[in-house]
Amino acid sequence: MSQILMTLWVISARSLATRHSLAMEANVAYGSEQDETLDIFLPGDAVPGMPIHMFIHGGYWRMFSKEDYSCVAETITRAGAVAAVVDYSLMPKARMAALVAQVMKAKAFLLAHAERFGAAPDKLSVSGHSAGAHLATFLFNRSAEPSGIVGAFLLGGLYDLEPLQTSFLRDEIALTDEEVRRFTPMHREHDP
Repeated sequence: MSQILMTLWVISARSLATRHSLAMEANVAYGSEQDETLDIFLPGDAVPGMPIHMFIHGGYWRMFSKEDYSCVAETITRAGAVAAVVDYSLMPKARMAALVAQVMKAKAFLLAHAERFGAAPDKLSVSGHSAGAHLATFLFNRSAEPSGIVGAFLLGGLYDLEPLQTSFLRDEIALTDEEVRRFTPMHREHDP
């Protein structure tokens, strides 16, 4: 078995174990579309006002789901925070604008409903891996209004989209010039 397949198998197995071992609320709708759900994981010693951490999975915008990355909730809940693992639509069924809108909708939902899960809305942090790190950057773009994000950890993100137009992903995600222009994080300003 290749190293990549072995790693994916381990992550999948750990995620399944996490879904059985941690207190959780699965498939919480943050929007009206089928893919607009998130899973909430709670620490064993939950107390009101905990931080809440939003995780966005990777997969080059075209594969995986929140269930595949449930294992990240172990570390988050062990640190005393509520974990929100987010799902979003996948390409090519949906375009980049829809994916960005979905993660922004998930953030708005968490800010509005944090207290429902025992968390404080002013303690929202975010992380993402690969495509998830890319999508996370849109949650703290510089604007007149504060982003509401107190911290971010972005791992292996895709911050320059232009090279993907000629990569192995070319036919599957088919990024347009307009999508590259609008959704390349390195051309945007972000909250400090």
